[in-house]
Amino acid sequence: ELGRRSNAFQIFERMLREDIGAGIDGAFFSTSAGSASDHAGLLYGVSALSAYGGGDIEAAKTDLKALAAAVSTGGSGNVTFVVAPERLAQLRILDPVLTGALDIVASAAVPADRVIAVDAAAILVDVDTAPEIFVSKEATLHMSDAPAEIVAANGTVADPTRSLFQTDTLATR
Repeated sequence: ELGRRSNAFQIFERMLREDIGAGIDGAFFSTSAGSASDHAGLLYGVSALSAYGGGDIEAAKTDLKALAAAVSTGGSGNVTFVVAPERLAQLRILDPVLTGALDIVASAAVPADRVIAVDAAAILVDVDTAPEIFVSKEATLHMSDAPAEIVAANGTVADPTRSLFQTDTLATR
């Protein structure tokens, strides 16, 4: 009932997209070495810089300058800082002019105590525009770990099956 009389479809779609985005960021900004089935994370083999003590806006500026210098050496100078959402919110409060002047983006996959600097011109990423998310109430599902045709050519019917229309239910793919 809620699915038909509310924005539930849009809400679930947005939640799925955000979850997928966080998963992609988590893999992209990982420190893992990679394997035969996974690429190495962007931070694999990268040594962290020592943070400037103090915890105030001057310490943050000093840390950002050090990261920018490290990333810009031999690069384009187009530095993008990736931080946790709560760190971005703090920086905007402490120095809105600074955060407005820098290219700073938030990612839920970045820990609150980490700032990642990347040379945006040196990274090439190609992903599909967006995941396709479908919601249906007319499908028939074969509810098994061993999928099969609903009705095979020889007349064998898959079991168990569920008609979304007949049971007034929704499925998301």
